[in-house]
Amino acid sequence: MPSVLVAVANDSEEIEFNAIVDVLVRGGCKVTIACPGRDRNVKLSRGVHVVADMTLEQASEMQFDMIACPGGMPGAKYLGEDAFLSTMLRTQHNEGKWVAAICASPAVVLAPNGILDDVEKCTCYDSPAFRDVISDKLSPERVVVSNKVITSIGPGSAIEFGLECLARLQGRDKAVAVAKGLLVTPDVLKQLETAEKKH
Repeated sequence: MPSVLVAVANDSEEIEFNAIVDVLVRGGCKVTIACPGRDRNVKLSRGVHVVADMTLEQASEMQFDMIACPGGMPGAKYLGEDAFLSTMLRTQHNEGKWVAAICASPAVVLAPNGILDDVEKCTCYDSPAFRDVISDKLSPERVVVSNKVITSIGPGSAIEFGLECLARLQGRDKAVAVAKGLLVTPDVLKQLETAEKKH
């Protein structure tokens, strides 16, 4: 069973956080939710409360097949400032394991830690504050995969992002089966079925 760490902080974006966790769990992944600091009670950007499984400090003692970061501001900023997560992300990437980030997090979490230095392309939320950070590698695609790094644009692409993460861990057939159960649009399903040929 593939293991995934989903990092979350106060003011992380609800849709992105929930979509990533939900899709991966539906697909048979073991998901661990971890947050900065010592208080595991987290209040997301629109007021939804969640309780993390553990702190990022505790998670730093573990190994994961993928580390995923939702966006939202200033939630992404809090994740980017966490020393334990930064170390984990750099180690994860250097070991050739999967890293995934959506919305603000590619620019605010991944870029400062050098995770995007060796990708050919990536994407992020459509704001100059974020686009300018990755402008030389910015792709118009909603979900981008490059050198074991998965990035995506925001809440509207969160399920697509989760499905691509699942496809990389459990295979495209499993991801397609989950997508059909979620009743995604035909365009999303077709993209998922053919994405392997493009990446």
